[in-house]
Amino acid sequence: MTSGIDKLISNLESRAQNDDPIALAEATKLVAENPSEPKVWSLRVYIFARTGNLSNAISDLTRAIELSSPEPSHYFDRGRYKLKVGDGAGAMEDFGRGIALCDEHGDDYYRESLHFMRADALLRAGKRREALADLQHVREGFTLWTTELRSKEALMSECG
Repeated sequence: MTSGIDKLISNLESRAQNDDPIALAEATKLVAENPSEPKVWSLRVYIFARTGNLSNAISDLTRAIELSSPEPSHYFDRGRYKLKVGDGAGAMEDFGRGIALCDEHGDDYYRESLHFMRADALLRAGKRREALADLQHVREGFTLWTTELRSKEALMSECG
């Protein structure tokens, strides 16, 4: 059975998807009432990201990471947000940490996407050789939104 907080989170996620202007205020109240619960911080990350407030999403995701077991998905998301706000170095660091966690957990679910995202960030930093090395871990035809829809082939082409 779902706990009360899980029901509140689910309800607020649904409301945020429907652009309810009060969802953020209620999520903020939930964070204040449950400051040691990573799920409420993640809820607010979701709402901030939906509304384009990536700086606050990064801040809240950092707090969620501090409160929970490290997961590759956390670093994938935070790295994406950092890349979008122009923090390429921070994004590369997060993608690298996510890849290391894939190794630690024996979980490959995010591995290919993390390599792809890091390759994109490396390419933007002019590090073509390193980007090519990451792209070796990505299958042909792979596409993903970085700051725009990108493909492995497009990144490879930009690497020269």
